[in-house]
Amino acid sequence: MDITPGTIVAGTDGSPSADAAVRWASIRAAAEQRSLTLLMALHPATPTWVDPGTLDLVAAHEQSLRTRAEDALTWAHDDVSRSFPDLRVHEVFCLADPRQALIEASLTADLVVVGSRGHGHLKSLVLGSTSVAVIRHSECPVVVHRPTPAAPARRGVAVGADATRDSLTVLDFAYREADRRRLPLTVVHSLTHEELAQPATTDRRAATAEDQQVGLAESLASMSEKYPGVEVHTLVEDRMPERCLLDLAESMDLLVVGVHHQSRGAQFMFGSASVWLVEHADCPVAVVPVGAR
Repeated sequence: MDITPGTIVAGTDGSPSADAAVRWASIRAAAEQRSLTLLMALHPATPTWVDPGTLDLVAAHEQSLRTRAEDALTWAHDDVSRSFPDLRVHEVFCLADPRQALIEASLTADLVVVGSRGHGHLKSLVLGSTSVAVIRHSECPVVVHRPTPAAPARRGVAVGADATRDSLTVLDFAYREADRRRLPLTVVHSLTHEELAQPATTDRRAATAEDQQVGLAESLASMSEKYPGVEVHTLVEDRMPERCLLDLAESMDLLVVGVHHQSRGAQFMFGSASVWLVEHADCPVAVVPVGAR
Protein backbone atom coordinates (compact mmCIF):
# COMPACT_ATOMS: atom_id res chain seq x y z
CA MET A 1 0.00 0.00 0.00
CA ASP A 2 1.06 3.56 -0.70
CA ILE A 3 0.26 5.42 2.53
CA THR A 4 1.37 9.06 2.73
CA PRO A 5 3.60 9.57 5.80
CA GLY A 6 1.88 11.61 8.50
CA THR A 7 -1.60 11.21 7.04
CA ILE A 8 -4.70 10.40 9.06
CA VAL A 9 -6.06 7.04 7.95
CA ALA A 10 -9.78 6.35 8.22
CA GLY A 11 -10.83 2.78 7.72
CA THR A 12 -14.08 2.49 5.82
CA ASP A 13 -16.34 -0.29 4.60
CA GLY A 14 -19.42 1.71 3.67
CA SER A 15 -21.21 1.02 6.96
CA PRO A 16 -22.84 3.76 9.07
CA SER A 17 -20.25 3.15 11.80
CA ALA A 18 -17.40 3.64 9.34
CA ASP A 19 -19.06 6.73 7.86
CA ALA A 20 -19.14 8.33 11.32
CA ALA A 21 -15.46 7.48 11.81
CA VAL A 22 -14.58 9.07 8.45
CA ARG A 23 -16.38 12.28 9.44
CA TRP A 24 -14.49 12.42 12.76
CA ALA A 25 -11.17 11.79 10.97
CA SER A 26 -11.89 14.48 8.37
CA ILE A 27 -12.51 17.08 11.09
CA ARG A 28 -9.23 16.14 12.75
CA ALA A 29 -7.31 16.19 9.45
CA ALA A 30 -8.69 19.59 8.47
CA ALA A 31 -7.87 21.06 11.89
CA GLU A 32 -4.28 19.82 11.75
CA GLN A 33 -3.83 20.53 8.03
CA ARG A 34 -2.98 16.91 7.35
CA SER A 35 -4.12 14.79 4.47
CA LEU A 36 -6.86 12.20 4.95
CA THR A 37 -6.49 8.69 3.59
CA LEU A 38 -9.64 6.64 3.08
CA LEU A 39 -8.60 3.01 3.34
CA MET A 40 -10.86 0.17 2.30
CA ALA A 41 -9.59 -3.37 2.46
CA LEU A 42 -11.68 -6.37 1.50
CA HIS A 43 -10.60 -9.91 2.23
CA PRO A 44 -10.32 -11.88 -1.03
CA ALA A 45 -12.81 -14.37 0.42
CA THR A 46 -15.49 -11.68 0.97
CA PRO A 47 -18.76 -12.94 -0.57
CA THR A 48 -19.96 -11.07 -3.63
CA TRP A 49 -22.20 -11.81 -6.58
CA VAL A 50 -20.59 -13.13 -9.77
CA ASP A 51 -22.38 -14.24 -12.93
CA PRO A 52 -22.15 -18.06 -12.79
CA GLY A 53 -21.60 -18.10 -16.53
CA THR A 54 -18.35 -16.17 -16.27
CA LEU A 55 -15.34 -18.18 -17.45
CA ASP A 56 -12.77 -16.69 -15.08
CA LEU A 57 -14.62 -16.71 -11.77
CA VAL A 58 -11.59 -15.60 -9.75
CA ALA A 59 -10.97 -12.50 -11.87
CA ALA A 60 -14.68 -11.69 -11.93
CA HIS A 61 -14.87 -12.02 -8.14
CA GLU A 62 -11.93 -9.65 -7.62
CA GLN A 63 -13.38 -7.14 -10.08
CA SER A 64 -16.72 -7.24 -8.27
CA LEU A 65 -14.98 -6.49 -4.96
CA ARG A 66 -12.98 -3.71 -6.57
CA THR A 67 -16.11 -2.10 -8.02
CA ARG A 68 -17.83 -2.31 -4.66
CA ALA A 69 -14.85 -0.64 -2.97
CA GLU A 70 -14.55 2.08 -5.60
CA ASP A 71 -18.22 3.00 -5.15
CA ALA A 72 -17.87 3.18 -1.36
CA LEU A 73 -14.64 5.20 -1.51
CA THR A 74 -16.08 7.63 -4.05
CA TRP A 75 -19.14 8.20 -1.88
CA ALA A 76 -17.00 8.78 1.22
CA HIS A 77 -14.62 11.10 -0.67
CA ASP A 78 -17.49 13.19 -2.03
CA ASP A 79 -19.08 13.41 1.41
CA VAL A 80 -15.81 14.67 2.95
CA SER A 81 -15.19 17.13 0.12
CA ARG A 82 -18.58 18.77 0.60
CA SER A 83 -17.59 19.76 4.14
CA PHE A 84 -13.86 20.30 3.56
CA PRO A 85 -13.27 21.22 -0.09
CA ASP A 86 -9.61 22.10 0.52
CA LEU A 87 -8.73 18.87 2.35
CA ARG A 88 -6.36 16.54 0.51
CA VAL A 89 -8.06 13.15 0.36
CA HIS A 90 -6.41 9.95 -0.85
CA GLU A 91 -8.23 6.72 -1.64
CA VAL A 92 -6.56 3.36 -1.05
CA PHE A 93 -8.07 -0.03 -1.80
CA CYS A 94 -6.47 -3.42 -1.36
CA LEU A 95 -7.55 -7.03 -1.43
CA ALA A 96 -6.34 -8.04 2.01
CA ASP A 97 -7.46 -8.72 5.55
CA PRO A 98 -8.69 -5.31 6.82
CA ARG A 99 -6.94 -5.87 10.14
CA GLN A 100 -3.58 -6.38 8.52
CA ALA A 101 -4.09 -3.50 6.10
CA LEU A 102 -4.83 -1.01 8.88
CA ILE A 103 -1.95 -2.26 11.03
CA GLU A 104 0.39 -1.89 8.05
CA ALA A 105 -0.95 1.62 7.43
CA SER A 106 -0.17 2.52 11.06
CA LEU A 107 3.55 2.20 10.30
CA THR A 108 3.54 5.59 8.54
CA ALA A 109 0.23 7.20 9.55
CA ASP A 110 -0.06 9.84 12.27
CA LEU A 111 -3.39 8.40 13.41
CA VAL A 112 -5.76 5.58 12.47
CA VAL A 113 -9.50 6.07 12.94
CA VAL A 114 -11.96 3.19 12.85
CA GLY A 115 -15.62 2.73 13.64
CA SER A 116 -17.17 0.40 16.15
CA ARG A 117 -19.66 -2.25 15.20
CA GLY A 118 -22.49 -2.66 17.67
CA HIS A 119 -25.73 -4.48 18.32
CA GLY A 120 -28.59 -3.32 20.49
CA HIS A 121 -28.31 -0.88 23.37
CA LEU A 122 -25.27 1.38 23.54
CA LYS A 123 -24.08 -0.25 26.74
CA SER A 124 -23.85 -3.64 25.03
CA LEU A 125 -22.08 -2.59 21.85
CA VAL A 126 -19.45 -5.10 20.78
CA LEU A 127 -16.36 -4.19 18.82
CA GLY A 128 -15.68 -5.88 15.54
CA SER A 129 -12.55 -8.02 15.25
CA THR A 130 -10.92 -5.38 13.04
CA SER A 131 -11.08 -2.69 15.73
CA VAL A 132 -9.77 -5.07 18.40
CA ALA A 133 -6.81 -6.16 16.27
CA VAL A 134 -5.87 -2.60 15.35
CA ILE A 135 -6.03 -1.48 18.99
CA ARG A 136 -3.70 -4.27 20.05
CA HIS A 137 -1.14 -4.06 17.25
CA SER A 138 -1.13 -0.55 15.76
CA GLU A 139 2.16 1.34 15.70
CA CYS A 140 0.42 4.72 15.97
CA PRO A 141 -2.50 6.00 18.06
CA VAL A 142 -5.92 4.64 17.17
CA VAL A 143 -9.25 6.37 17.68
CA VAL A 144 -12.29 4.11 17.84
CA HIS A 145 -15.28 6.28 17.06
CA ARG A 146 -18.12 5.38 19.39
CA PRO A 147 -21.74 6.46 18.99
CA THR A 148 -21.99 9.46 21.30
CA PRO A 149 -25.36 10.00 23.00
CA ALA A 150 -26.47 13.55 23.59
CA ALA A 151 -25.27 14.93 26.93
CA PRO A 152 -26.18 18.19 28.70
CA ALA A 153 -22.56 19.32 28.55
CA ARG A 154 -19.55 17.28 27.58
CA ARG A 155 -16.49 18.47 29.43
CA GLY A 156 -13.42 17.80 27.34
CA VAL A 157 -10.74 15.11 27.30
CA ALA A 158 -10.01 12.51 30.00
CA VAL A 159 -6.81 10.48 30.15
CA GLY A 160 -5.65 7.63 32.33
CA ALA A 161 -2.04 7.99 33.46
CA ASP A 162 0.34 6.52 35.98
CA ALA A 163 3.62 7.91 37.27
CA THR A 164 5.91 6.02 34.87
CA ARG A 165 7.79 7.34 31.87
CA ASP A 166 5.65 5.02 29.74
CA SER A 167 2.61 7.21 30.31
CA LEU A 168 4.31 10.35 28.96
CA THR A 169 3.41 9.35 25.41
CA VAL A 170 -0.20 8.90 26.44
CA LEU A 171 -0.27 12.18 28.35
CA ASP A 172 1.28 14.06 25.44
CA PHE A 173 -1.43 12.80 23.08
CA ALA A 174 -4.17 13.84 25.52
CA TYR A 175 -2.66 17.28 26.11
CA ARG A 176 -2.29 17.82 22.37
CA GLU A 177 -5.94 16.91 21.77
CA ALA A 178 -7.14 19.20 24.55
CA ASP A 179 -4.91 22.03 23.33
CA ARG A 180 -5.95 21.67 19.70
CA ARG A 181 -9.66 21.58 20.54
CA ARG A 182 -9.47 24.14 23.38
CA LEU A 183 -11.00 21.68 25.84
CA PRO A 184 -10.22 21.06 29.52
CA LEU A 185 -8.24 17.93 30.38
CA THR A 186 -8.98 15.55 33.26
CA VAL A 187 -6.06 13.33 34.30
CA VAL A 188 -7.16 10.18 36.13
CA HIS A 189 -4.62 8.48 38.35
CA SER A 190 -4.97 5.25 40.30
CA LEU A 191 -2.73 2.60 41.76
CA THR A 192 -2.09 -0.57 39.77
CA HIS A 193 -4.41 -3.55 40.20
CA GLU A 194 -1.73 -5.29 42.28
CA GLU A 195 -1.35 -2.28 44.58
CA LEU A 196 -5.09 -1.92 44.97
CA ALA A 197 -5.18 -5.53 46.14
CA GLN A 198 -3.10 -4.57 49.18
CA PRO A 199 -4.97 -3.55 52.37
CA ALA A 200 -5.64 0.18 52.29
CA THR A 201 -4.16 0.60 55.77
CA THR A 202 -0.70 -0.76 54.98
CA ASP A 203 2.28 1.58 55.17
CA ARG A 204 3.56 0.11 51.92
CA ARG A 205 0.42 1.08 50.02
CA ALA A 206 0.43 4.58 51.50
CA ALA A 207 4.08 5.08 50.57
CA THR A 208 3.46 3.77 47.06
CA ALA A 209 0.52 6.11 46.58
CA GLU A 210 2.58 9.09 47.74
CA ASP A 211 5.47 8.21 45.41
CA GLN A 212 3.07 7.78 42.49
CA GLN A 213 1.47 11.16 43.09
CA VAL A 214 4.87 12.88 43.25
CA GLY A 215 5.91 11.21 39.99
CA LEU A 216 2.64 12.15 38.33
CA ALA A 217 3.00 15.77 39.45
CA GLU A 218 6.43 15.92 37.81
CA SER A 219 5.01 14.52 34.56
CA LEU A 220 2.15 17.00 34.56
CA ALA A 221 4.51 19.89 35.22
CA SER A 222 6.53 19.05 32.12
CA MET A 223 3.37 18.76 30.03
CA SER A 224 1.99 22.05 31.30
CA GLU A 225 5.18 23.78 30.17
CA LYS A 226 4.69 22.32 26.70
CA TYR A 227 0.94 23.07 26.57
CA PRO A 228 0.44 26.14 28.80
CA GLY A 229 -3.04 26.86 27.50
CA VAL A 230 -4.59 23.58 28.66
CA GLU A 231 -6.82 23.69 31.73
CA VAL A 232 -5.96 20.56 33.74
CA HIS A 233 -7.84 18.78 36.52
CA THR A 234 -6.36 15.82 38.38
CA LEU A 235 -8.57 13.04 39.72
CA VAL A 236 -6.92 10.58 42.13
CA GLU A 237 -8.96 7.40 42.51
CA ASP A 238 -8.71 4.49 44.92
CA ARG A 239 -10.35 2.05 42.52
CA MET A 240 -9.74 0.40 39.17
CA PRO A 241 -8.83 3.15 36.67
CA GLU A 242 -10.87 1.78 33.77
CA ARG A 243 -14.03 1.94 35.92
CA CYS A 244 -13.38 5.58 36.72
CA LEU A 245 -12.77 6.42 33.06
CA LEU A 246 -15.94 4.60 32.05
CA ASP A 247 -17.95 6.77 34.44
CA LEU A 248 -16.35 9.88 32.96
CA ALA A 249 -17.11 8.78 29.40
CA GLU A 250 -20.72 9.84 29.77
CA SER A 251 -19.64 13.47 29.98
CA MET A 252 -16.43 13.58 27.92
CA ASP A 253 -15.68 14.36 24.28
CA LEU A 254 -12.77 11.90 24.20
CA LEU A 255 -11.11 9.29 26.42
CA VAL A 256 -7.39 8.56 26.04
CA VAL A 257 -5.77 5.37 27.32
CA GLY A 258 -2.47 3.64 26.71
CA VAL A 259 -1.66 0.13 25.63
CA HIS A 260 1.65 -1.70 25.87
CA HIS A 261 2.05 -4.32 23.16
CA GLN A 262 4.92 -6.06 24.93
CA SER A 263 3.87 -6.20 28.59
CA ARG A 264 0.69 -6.62 30.59
CA GLY A 265 2.16 -5.30 33.79
CA ALA A 266 1.10 -1.67 34.07
CA GLN A 267 -2.35 -0.45 34.94
CA PHE A 268 -3.20 1.39 31.73
CA MET A 269 -1.00 -0.71 29.49
CA PHE A 270 -3.18 -3.82 29.63
CA GLY A 271 -4.56 -4.63 26.22
CA SER A 272 -7.78 -6.33 27.29
CA ALA A 273 -8.63 -3.45 29.66
CA SER A 274 -8.31 -0.98 26.78
CA VAL A 275 -10.57 -3.12 24.62
CA TRP A 276 -13.11 -3.42 27.44
CA LEU A 277 -13.15 0.35 27.89
CA VAL A 278 -13.59 0.98 24.18
CA GLU A 279 -16.47 -1.50 24.05
CA HIS A 280 -18.39 0.21 26.84
CA ALA A 281 -17.53 3.91 26.63
CA ASP A 282 -20.14 6.42 25.49
CA CYS A 283 -17.69 8.57 23.54
CA PRO A 284 -14.77 8.16 21.12
CA VAL A 285 -11.72 6.50 22.67
CA ALA A 286 -8.08 7.04 21.66
CA VAL A 287 -5.74 4.13 22.37
CA VAL A 288 -2.09 5.20 22.35
CA PRO A 289 0.68 2.59 22.14
CA VAL A 290 3.51 3.24 24.56
CA GLY A 291 6.45 4.59 22.60
CA ALA A 292 4.21 5.79 19.74
CA ARG A 293 5.59 8.51 17.49
